[in-house]
Amino acid sequence: MKKFFAFLIMAAVTCSFTLHAQVWDGSIASDFDGGSGTETDPYQIANGAQLAYLANLINTSCNFSNGKYFQLTADIILNENVLSEADTLNTGNFYEWTPIGEDNGYHHFSGTFDGNGHSIKGLYINNGNNFRGLFGYIESAVIRNLTIENSYLKGGDYTGAFVGYSKLSSVKSLISKAKIISTASGLGGIIGYNEGNTTIDSCSNYGAITSSNGAGGIIGANGNSSPISNCSNYGTIDAMFRTGGIVGSNGSSSAISNCINTATVKSSDDPALGGIAGFNKSSITNCKNTGPIFGSNNDNNNENAVGGIVGLQGASASISNCSNQKEVSYINTSSPDQNHYAFVGGIVGN
Repeated sequence: MKKFFAFLIMAAVTCSFTLHAQVWDGSIASDFDGGSGTETDPYQIANGAQLAYLANLINTSCNFSNGKYFQLTADIILNENVLSEADTLNTGNFYEWTPIGEDNGYHHFSGTFDGNGHSIKGLYINNGNNFRGLFGYIESAVIRNLTIENSYLKGGDYTGAFVGYSKLSSVKSLISKAKIISTASGLGGIIGYNEGNTTIDSCSNYGAITSSNGAGGIIGANGNSSPISNCSNYGTIDAMFRTGGIVGSNGSSSAISNCINTATVKSSDDPALGGIAGFNKSSITNCKNTGPIFGSNNDNNNENAVGGIVGLQGASASISNCSNQKEVSYINTSSPDQNHYAFVGGIVGN
């Protein structure tokens, strides 16, 4: 009987080690965990070193990922305890992530990456470089079924938790719990900047976003022909210029539908600020805002637009079956001046 209990204890210990994900040591693997890269036999990625191997392949070769399939087989921990319980960056020595696809030349990701319901924890980027995210630049790619959490990203132009810059792609079922900061343009919880012809579906952001430029809970700036559907933002946004709970700036033929923002969204310095979109040129349907919207400006000569759904609406854009359930406010932080004015509305600012 004692031997039997001893066996159970040893089995429990073995299982605990088996289930605990290995923390990345900054190394690059020499191969994937298996697979041949086809749809039925995707390349298998089981740890941080193998994920870094993918990044290295994309960033040092041309068109490696075209038409190929990649799949996570386990949760991955790149760094531990990056963020504190107060959502601030902890002190420590973290391995900085090099994005998969660092630029818009030949070194971009063009395959299918399936997170398979797993998570990546501890993604850490802390520099002013452009094209920052798990993926820096994607084209003709699919990214799906993945969560990023306890992560910190501080980058330049085109920074997003999952994708810095996208075109001709599809992202679906992605969840970000990363804190994102930038002083440049194109900052989003999921995608920083989308050039166009990309579909965004069933994505959510829970992380705080801070920018001295435009920003969006899902996408910072969304190009033409790129519909956004079934997305939600729960993370506070504090930015400038064109800022929205879902998207900062939204292009033509990029319908937004069935989306919700529940978080506080703030923008200052010539704001086009909305609970769903800061600036919009497309249709918005079946969307809801339940977060406070605060706009401010200290420049007397700027025109400002703040709305519960959209701040500044393009001439051909439309809004239908949408609701705002929280206060929308605007304050001029400079001295009163007769040249200063703002458009503020429960649904649309201007």
